[in-house]
Amino acid sequence: MKHGNWIVFLCLASALPAAHGQMQKCSMVSGGVMNGLDGKYTATLTYNPLPMGKPGMLPGRPYAGEEIAQRVKTLPDGSRVVDPRPSTFHYRDSAGRTRTERPLARSSVMNRANIPVVPEIFDPVEGACVYLDTVNRVAHRVRIELPVRVLTPPEGLTFPMPVTVAMGGKSNAAAASATERLGPMTIEGVEARGTRTTTTYPAGAMGNDQPMTVSRENWVSEELNVTVLSKVTDPRQGEDLEALVNISREEPDGSLFEIPRGYRVVEETLPFQITFSGRAE
Repeated sequence: MKHGNWIVFLCLASALPAAHGQMQKCSMVSGGVMNGLDGKYTATLTYNPLPMGKPGMLPGRPYAGEEIAQRVKTLPDGSRVVDPRPSTFHYRDSAGRTRTERPLARSSVMNRANIPVVPEIFDPVEGACVYLDTVNRVAHRVRIELPVRVLTPPEGLTFPMPVTVAMGGKSNAAAASATERLGPMTIEGVEARGTRTTTTYPAGAMGNDQPMTVSRENWVSEELNVTVLSKVTDPRQGEDLEALVNISREEPDGSLFEIPRGYRVVEETLPFQITFSGRAE
C-alpha cells in the first residue's frame, strides 16, 4: 500500500547574519519540501526581491563562521529535549563578496546526513548573485546594478525602546515589554554588544492563568556587522538558541565565491524558482 506524501514549508532565510547586515544579499528565499515514504524528496525554492532597499557590500572585513541552532525544551518531569538543527556556513572576503551554505531543510524532515546544501554567492564586484543547485549542477545567476553601495557599520543596528503591547483576548490585558542594552562581551573571539527584551504577559492575556515572561536576547559584532548570538526563552516553546561559532578572521579561499567547474549557468531575473529532487536517505 502506498502512502501519501507530506509537505513541510520552510523559510530558508538565514537567521543570524540576516538580522544584521541584511543587505549583503540579493533576495529573500522560501520554499517547501515534499518528503515521501519511498525515501525520495522534491523541493521547490522561490527567490524574491528584497522587500526594501538595494544590496550593499562591506569590504575589508573578511570572516568565516558556522551558524548553529537548537531548541531546548524542559518537560514537566524535569527532563530536557534538545533538537539541534543543521549548520549553516558563512564566508565574506576582503572584496565584500559573501557565500552562504545553507542546508535545504532547517529541521529533521530528511536524514540530516544527506540534506542537500544550497550555496548562495553575493558578488558585488562582478555584479551578480549566484544560487547553486548542487543536485543538478546548475548555477542560477541574477545580475545586479553596479556600483553596489558600501555599507557603514553598524548600519541597520537599532535598540528598540520599551513598549506596551495591547493583547487580544477576553481580559483585554496589556503586555509590558522593556528593552535593556547589554555588554560589551567577547563571544567567539569578537566583541559584541547586545539587547535583551523582556515581555511580561499578565494572567488572562493569552489564556494563561499566571503571568508569563518571554525573553529575547540579540548580540551583534559591530566590527563584522553580523549577529553572533540570538536567544529566545519562551515557556510555551522552550529556548531557541542560534549562534555564530568557529569564527575565523582569515581571508577565505577565493574559489568559494566562483561558479564551480562543470556547472551549467542559467541567467535569471527575480522572482524565479528552483525545483530539484533526490533521495532523502
